[in-house]
Amino acid sequence: MLPSVAADLKGDGLYGASFLAFLLSNLASLVTAGYWIDRVGVMRPFALAIALFCAGLLLGMLAPSMGVFVLGRALQGLGGGAIQAVVSAVIVMAWQGAARQRAISWATTSWMVPALVGPLVAGGVTMHGNWRYVFAALIVLALLTLIMVLPRLPRSGGAIPTTVMPLPLRAVRDALGVALGTGITLFGLNRGGYTGNAALLCGLAVLWRPLQASLPAGFWAARSTLAAALLLRLLACAVFFGLEAWLPWTVQRTGLATPLVAGFILSASAAGWTAATWWVDGALPRVGALRILWLASALLLLGSGLACAALTYYSSIALAFLAWTIAGFGMGLCYPVVATLAMASAEAGREGHLSMMMGLTDTLGITAAIGIGAAVLRADESGALGRVVGVWQGFVVLALCLPVLLWWRRAQFDAARAVD
Repeated sequence: MLPSVAADLKGDGLYGASFLAFLLSNLASLVTAGYWIDRVGVMRPFALAIALFCAGLLLGMLAPSMGVFVLGRALQGLGGGAIQAVVSAVIVMAWQGAARQRAISWATTSWMVPALVGPLVAGGVTMHGNWRYVFAALIVLALLTLIMVLPRLPRSGGAIPTTVMPLPLRAVRDALGVALGTGITLFGLNRGGYTGNAALLCGLAVLWRPLQASLPAGFWAARSTLAAALLLRLLACAVFFGLEAWLPWTVQRTGLATPLVAGFILSASAAGWTAATWWVDGALPRVGALRILWLASALLLLGSGLACAALTYYSSIALAFLAWTIAGFGMGLCYPVVATLAMASAEAGREGHLSMMMGLTDTLGITAAIGIGAAVLRADESGALGRVVGVWQGFVVLALCLPVLLWWRRAQFDAARAVD
């Protein structure tokens, strides 16, 4: 429904910003929540997260302009990041071995089942009613979640007593540094010229140190199994969610599809993701993590290539539907396997830190992909539709990095056989 929101509020130039506001605040929230969970458990972070999420939904629902809508998205991101950290931390705390793999499958299904019907419902409500009604419904669902889940959460986390409340200054500094540095970097990419280049260099300088502190050692060189798995996760999220962010804009602005049909395409990927997740649950011990990751990378490359062809050369909604189903299946293979590999390295009392690293790589990949796409497309300027081909081709090239990483660091991924 976002293209309709941007059109209604006359804010096409802030289309990408509505994603980035959510994702940048999500980054800050993830880093902070990861440290906080290790100190106080999961109950208080979860309650505050739902409160922030609902406040963002309310502001988005009432937004009189695109700027206010973007601010609401930022509040949603603050809540969403902490919720994501809580979910991963609880899985690490409560389950081991095969039971943990099953828990990952259930958690993934809980994300994907709403994605099967959510885009369709949101597209239908937008076409036949008002997009603001969607936000009102989400507030109700969020509050019901708080009532149902909060009493059942573990009352402590890790080995650190829950009475230790204050967050370390380093955690807050790293959270702000990651979010601020990423934001300045993306601003520089979008601005261009001398000012943009200066902002780009400044953003990278601000971002580098807190990012290094928040990610595992040797992350960018994939020097360990954990680092290699998380780097693969970052690239996969960049490919899939970057494309998914620009798919509704592309099909609606080119006149290929209505919001309802665009939602149907997104739901197809959710169906593929869910089916793959449950296949992995039984196949991982038999097939092995490495083979599944090779298959996942091939399907993501195929899906992104077909989607690019469908939307930029053949103008075929049917082909786009097939492409996005294939891509969704690829992500359904990749996501739970990488989560299993990462969680196998969890230290007692550091579940929050691990969940932070997992969420951070997801959000960094998605943020960078959407931000770079927005910089190339410049949706509020003339000729944007002519530049959309470059955006889609760029994502296909990015998808090629997945098999390259698997081959380059095959020794690190071979070590994953121990958790098959």
